[in-house]
Amino acid sequence: MRRQVRRLHIQVSGGLHGVGVSCVNALSQEFNVEIWRDGHTWEMDFSCGLPASELRQAGNTKRRGTRVHFLPDKSIFATTEYNYDTLAQRLREMAFLNKAWKSR
Repeated sequence: MRRQVRRLHIQVSGGLHGVGVSCVNALSQEFNVEIWRDGHTWEMDFSCGLPASELRQAGNTKRRGTRVHFLPDKSIFATTEYNYDTLAQRLREMAFLNKAWKSR
């Protein structure tokens, strides 16, 4: 079991089957980040890997965490449709490895 958990952790952390946020940003026509930290909400927008806005404080909050929204760049990808089964499996893996992880 311990070996299986280690292997799953490596796969889900991006080591084998994932890419980092910088790569997703570079391959997205639209990439938006909302961060809830230290009592404030922070937001920033990107397009094709480049900043489309300055980092801005968007309000106050008691929440903690990060929300990322992106749209794949249609000039790079032939298809931008997602497979539900693949996403559902990935979300289950994320929930297993990250206690407070939530998907909406």
